[in-house]
Amino acid sequence: MQALQPSHFKLLNFVRRQTILGVPEITTCRPNIDLLQLAHATWPEVADLRRRFDHVSNMSTGTFDANKAQNLPEIEKQMAVRCVEHAQTYWNLLEKIKPSTLRLTKIDDEMYEDFQASFPEFAESGDPKSVLKIDEEAMKSPAGKEKWRLFINKYENKVADFNFGTLIRTDASDEYTQFNTTFVTRLQFYVYEIARCRRGLNDWVYEKAQKEAAKEKAKKAESAAK
Repeated sequence: MQALQPSHFKLLNFVRRQTILGVPEITTCRPNIDLLQLAHATWPEVADLRRRFDHVSNMSTGTFDANKAQNLPEIEKQMAVRCVEHAQTYWNLLEKIKPSTLRLTKIDDEMYEDFQASFPEFAESGDPKSVLKIDEEAMKSPAGKEKWRLFINKYENKVADFNFGTLIRTDASDEYTQFNTTFVTRLQFYVYEIARCRRGLNDWVYEKAQKEAAKEKAKKAESAAK
């Protein structure tokens, strides 16, 4: 993924069309501050939008109330931008640090073990690739929503922004695209991505980036030698 381009705004429209009713107790869309601190990147195309978003929504204190907003469509778009920003920041992180060695939170081990115990169908011992793809219908079915709600709420006082909206790839073998993205809670993002990273399902992102970087370095060296 490169810097945010006009084509990425198709993804923003996709986010705006998502219904939060399919995600258990989801609140509003905000970036993962921990990941933002690890990956330093800016997107000029949305710089002004981000500043206005911070001013209008007061996201840093979690007091945003969409029902009281005077210009909801604009704020929805701003929230979508922040979701895309988080996705791109995470992708940049995968390209720079080998995912199988990456830790996303201080309690990765606890969440990973609890995830496998609560959802045996995703246990590594059964099928390491069980988290490669997300079954949205199963996740957002009445039974699925209730099961996830109980799991997510256990981390209310352990994980910051545990139920805030986040974009995730439905298929870990592909990049973030309009058709490979869905809207989940932060906690769901964590457990899926922790599992994907530990099982080596995201390592291809790092390996591809390293090959491209090496190729670009060789190309520059060849040009300099002429």
